[in-house]
Amino acid sequence: MYAIDMVGGGKAEQDPKIVNYVCDQIDEGIRWLERVTGREYSDELFVRAVRNEIKCLVLWGNICALNRHAPAPLDERRLIALFPPALVDRTTDESVRLYEALLKEVKYMVETGQSVAPDQRYRIVYFGIAHTYGHPEMARILRDAGAEIVASVYTFGTCGNFKGIVNGKWSWDPIDPAWVDELDLSSRRKAITELAKIVLGWPTWQGVRSYWALESMAQAMITEYKADGLLLAPSRSCGNRLQKRLRGDAANFQEPDSDHRIR
Repeated sequence: MYAIDMVGGGKAEQDPKIVNYVCDQIDEGIRWLERVTGREYSDELFVRAVRNEIKCLVLWGNICALNRHAPAPLDERRLIALFPPALVDRTTDESVRLYEALLKEVKYMVETGQSVAPDQRYRIVYFGIAHTYGHPEMARILRDAGAEIVASVYTFGTCGNFKGIVNGKWSWDPIDPAWVDELDLSSRRKAITELAKIVLGWPTWQGVRSYWALESMAQAMITEYKADGLLLAPSRSCGNRLQKRLRGDAANFQEPDSDHRIR
C-alpha cells in the first residue's frame, strides 16, 4: 500500500507549497507502482482519467447547485442514489456521459418547475456525517411536516467541487464545466497538479481541519439555498466546533497554519 499525506482544508488548493507537497507524493507513487508491478505507467490513460475525474466532480457540483431553485428539483434521497458513480467510478467516460445527461435533465426540471418532491413548505439544509435519510421512518417525519432536505454537505461535498473560498468566504457557486476542457494536462506533472488542486478543494476537507471555513460553508449554504432550517447531525464520537459555535458556546480556538506539516 502506498499512502498519500493530504493536507486539505482552508485554502489548501491555492497554496503552491501544499499543492507541490501532494504532487511530489503522487509522482513518487507512480514510480513506486512501476517498481512493484514491473509495468510501465501509461501517461495517456492517466491524463484521460484525470480529466474525467475532474469533469465528474464539477458536473456533480452543477447538478447540486440547481437545487437553489424553488422548488428544488431533487431531494436528498435522490441525490444519495445518484452520486455513487461520482464517488467510485469518476475516471470513466461512461460516468462523464451520465452526469452530462443528468445535468441536462435536471436543468429541464428547473425550467419546467418540476420536482421529485413538490411539497417543499420548509427547505432544510443538512450538515453532518453520512446519514440514513433514505430510511423510511426519517423520511416520513420530514415529509409529514412538509420539509425537504434541499442541500447537504454530505451529498454535495463528498464528490462535488465548487468555487470554494472566494474573497475570504465560502461560495457554493458551481464551476463552469467548460473550464475542465481548457485545462492544460499535456504532461504527467501538469495532470497531477490539476488533480491535486481539485481534490484539495473538496468541501469535506473543511470539517477535518478548518472550522472557520466549515462555519462559512454552513452560513453560505443556508443563505444560497434559502433554507428555513438547519439540520445539524455531527458525529458524537468527536468534538464538533461548528455545533458549539452555532450554539454560541464555543471556546476561542486558533486555526492551525495551513502549512504546519510542510517545512
